[in-house]
Amino acid sequence: MALGTDPMRTESAIKVLALHEVEEADVHGVVVSLDDRREASMAGRVEAAEGRAARDEALGRRADHLLRGTRAAACVQEVVAGAERPLHGWWLVAGVTVVAGLLGFLTHQLGAGKVVNLLSIPLLGLVLWNAVVYLVWLVVELVPGRAGASTDGRVPGGLGGWLNRLLLRGAGVRVDQGSLPAGSLPQGAAAVVAVARRAFWEKWLRVMRAQAGLWVELAFHAGAVALAAGLVAGMYARGLSAEYKAAWESTFLRAPAVSSVLRTALGPAALVLGRDIPAGEAMQRLNIHDQEKLPPAERESAAGWIHLYALTALLFIGLPRLGLIALMLRRERRIRSHAPVEPALAAVHASLVRQAGGQGIAVSILPFAADPEASRLSDLRGVVRRIWPDTGAIDIRPMLAYGEEDDGVDALAWPVPTKSGPPRPSPRLVLLMSLSATPEREVHGELVRALDARAAGAARDDLGVMAVALDARAFRRQFDGLPEADRRLRERRAAWDRTIEGAMHAAFSEDSDFFIWRRVGGGHS
Repeated sequence: MALGTDPMRTESAIKVLALHEVEEADVHGVVVSLDDRREASMAGRVEAAEGRAARDEALGRRADHLLRGTRAAACVQEVVAGAERPLHGWWLVAGVTVVAGLLGFLTHQLGAGKVVNLLSIPLLGLVLWNAVVYLVWLVVELVPGRAGASTDGRVPGGLGGWLNRLLLRGAGVRVDQGSLPAGSLPQGAAAVVAVARRAFWEKWLRVMRAQAGLWVELAFHAGAVALAAGLVAGMYARGLSAEYKAAWESTFLRAPAVSSVLRTALGPAALVLGRDIPAGEAMQRLNIHDQEKLPPAERESAAGWIHLYALTALLFIGLPRLGLIALMLRRERRIRSHAPVEPALAAVHASLVRQAGGQGIAVSILPFAADPEASRLSDLRGVVRRIWPDTGAIDIRPMLAYGEEDDGVDALAWPVPTKSGPPRPSPRLVLLMSLSATPEREVHGELVRALDARAAGAARDDLGVMAVALDARAFRRQFDGLPEADRRLRERRAAWDRTIEGAMHAAFSEDSDFFIWRRVGGGHS
């Protein structure tokens, strides 16, 4: 990978991000051992390097080193299945173009009685509409951070959102579940791939949705050009088979106002063609009632006005929209070659640097009123590393017994950053309980509230410094196969929701039979 200022190429970014998710999910070293990871970081010279180019090169070298093994390479290949598929949206652009062109051509006749009303030609309204579109687009482009394609992962509503989803499904991407089904995997790696694929596609769907959004914009721009071209073609086709005259009539406008409207809309085209837009008495003579008093041979021909409208469509619709089409194509090619995943790559690099230097943020797991099995603690360690990728050492505190929560919290050595001195990472705490327990506001709720108060001074961002984890495996096994299993689970989950969310401001997620409430925000609830 050559040094430079460009972002990492898409194929390399896919490889790095997918490998990172495999490592995060592989807490037992089934696919990639810890020794291999450390060796790869050393071989790739992953360190706190200055500059994006040096960082990307180090990540690429490290990924290449690890992917020499067939087990890791096979898992990564399953994780990224479908990510390399390009979204070919030309069929959408072609379809919208044909429909819009036909709609423009068949819109309606130039005018009743072979008289063109200069104020009612459809192109006049189309020009005004496009002017509004350009203004809105310019405002959106000038908003900081909005230039280019959006990669926030959200699919818009309406027709645009429907077309966006259609493009993704056409490429074999499931918007609701992410990637394609996994195929054959090395023994023992299927569970790792399942977790890694879900995490990878949460990030990569944002890229593919952004690319699909650009194709939708391309289709709308091409449709606007085709609609205008269809209108112009329809005007000339009808003018070839019949003689049209030009006039105007209006309930609200008089000759001076009509002249101003037409000068504003058709002025640039008139300047190019060397024509003058009538004003004053000349415009009044074009009023339909004055025209009807003249012999047919002396009435205003519509030919010159059709030329003016056609050139106006080219100047104000055709050329600007073609420019936007060129810009959208450039952005689509850019996303395809250099995916906008800079924040994700930076997070991967920072995590590897911390792991290499032993600088990860310490996390303590505090069991309450239940002594979990060693296997469940091992599973929870993996969950913790997924919700907090920058986690360092994880230690298990002695179980806090039921009824001893007040003394336990008072004796808990859980330091928080002081206001003086340089800022440092906040240690984190995970309170582990069992979903099988019936939540009590005076016990479980007060324990969460007390720990939340300890965390209030340490939380610096939305990642938080505290989480509550409920082990749901025993509860699920208790009701496994019973008709009321789903209802019992919903009811118990709702009861814990009320207890925990009444004690702290939290974000909920579910992971591997664990229900997680992660504290968010810096203040005390």
